[in-house]
Amino acid sequence: GRFREFQSPEQATDAVVSQLGRYITGQIETANVKKGTTLDTVGKIVSTWNNQDEKGSMRAKDYVSVIQKKTGLSVDEKIDKPSELALLIWGMQFAEGGREVVSLDVIRKGVDKQWAQIYKDKPLPGTFADRNIYPNGKG
Repeated sequence: GRFREFQSPEQATDAVVSQLGRYITGQIETANVKKGTTLDTVGKIVSTWNNQDEKGSMRAKDYVSVIQKKTGLSVDEKIDKPSELALLIWGMQFAEGGREVVSLDVIRKGVDKQWAQIYKDKPLPGTFADRNIYPNGKG
């Protein structure tokens, strides 16, 4: 796939949130995903986001394992709350590059900014108050 560079962590976060929002609401179509198919679990999102056949990419199973270790989100966890989407994105950067590049606070603000748009045709399923979004009780 194409890789983009961004001027700020906030711009990068906005792009990731927007793309994953399309996954979650079934607005994406690929060779393997029919338009209208919701990719709303960690496993489904990762299997589309991470091209394990691309040079340097890890297997989807290993990618999910990194996310689970960092965030506690399981492969079958449904991403239907902003806190879960923020954690997923935060965990994905460890699978991608092995370290935190964008803080959880920046990611949380980016998710919060776009959450209503992601679920514009559905009731909002959650708020940040519904789950402690800081791994290991930090925050």
